[in-house]
Amino acid sequence: MPSTRRSILIGSSVAIGAIAGCQSVNLGDPREIDLTLRNYTDKEQPLRLELLREDKTELGEASVLDTEYTVPAPGEGDDSAGTIRETDVVPERRYIVRVLLKNGRHEQFHSHYYPDGSTDDEIDISIYRDETTENLFVDFRAIS
Repeated sequence: MPSTRRSILIGSSVAIGAIAGCQSVNLGDPREIDLTLRNYTDKEQPLRLELLREDKTELGEASVLDTEYTVPAPGEGDDSAGTIRETDVVPERRYIVRVLLKNGRHEQFHSHYYPDGSTDDEIDISIYRDETTENLFVDFRAIS
């Protein structure tokens, strides 16, 4: 085999191997999920949000997000909620979601987040006021 032909074959093999290696690295990256906080009460709501990995037992290893937010009240004449939206907040995986509401009785609420593999996975948390007791509560029903 002439040396030019051998060089081309070796160069082609190296290039194909490099491309295949790059593709496999990208396939292993987890998708990121979004976060939406909604406030349906008449006042802004300060809270602390923690996302903890379910597969870790030590708090330092489990903690992925530990952030303070103040979710605005709905605008005047607006029947919808005051909203905070963040995209690509954390990698897609199972989480324990903990919310500490700081107005009122400083109650903590929690839920489990299980990604469903869709392209629009998000953690969606809503804050309401109980009409009977006037206490605040967190609704996790919208977590996908």
